[in-house]
Amino acid sequence: MLSLLVFISVAFAAAIPAAPKLVPVCTITLQIIGPIQSLYIDNTTKSESILGVVAKGNVTTIENDLGFAVDLSDVSGYDNLILYVDMDYGTTKVDLHGITPNGTDVRISYSGKLLAPGGVSAVLSGEISSPEDYILSNTPIFAVSGTVPDDLVWLQRESLIGKGRFVTQDGDTYVVYTVYVMEKESNSD
Repeated sequence: MLSLLVFISVAFAAAIPAAPKLVPVCTITLQIIGPIQSLYIDNTTKSESILGVVAKGNVTTIENDLGFAVDLSDVSGYDNLILYVDMDYGTTKVDLHGITPNGTDVRISYSGKLLAPGGVSAVLSGEISSPEDYILSNTPIFAVSGTVPDDLVWLQRESLIGKGRFVTQDGDTYVVYTVYVMEKESNSD
């Protein structure tokens, strides 16, 4: 039985799929307003759950060869972060709503992770400001309320991943994600 498991394990390892091609399709820009509210501090895990309110934001198309486009305004919602201070990372759970130019409501939800070897607090305070010094990622899921317009079908169908950064401008804090579609690599050369 053990030799069968070893064989299967080796066979699966040899069949690791190629990494997908990432095609940038949009940016998500969110402004976090007011003081971030601490919801809970767990001294045993040295973690803190905090809530940030997204007052305004937008989603803007990045021109791409796939022809995918999405533009949303009036994006608002909340960001629930759990920061693990001693382990230099945090998790995020975000729920948002935005409106297309023709008035269609689009919900955006994502989970994400902040990996900050220099310290989560240093990133959030702006002490570490270069996005090369930390990783902020998400996996956004878009859902259209009601009938899905033909030009947004892709938005609900495709697998998306985002790479983000924090930006401070005029005392305001923004989170900006570049969102990519994961496309299967073509084997035709």
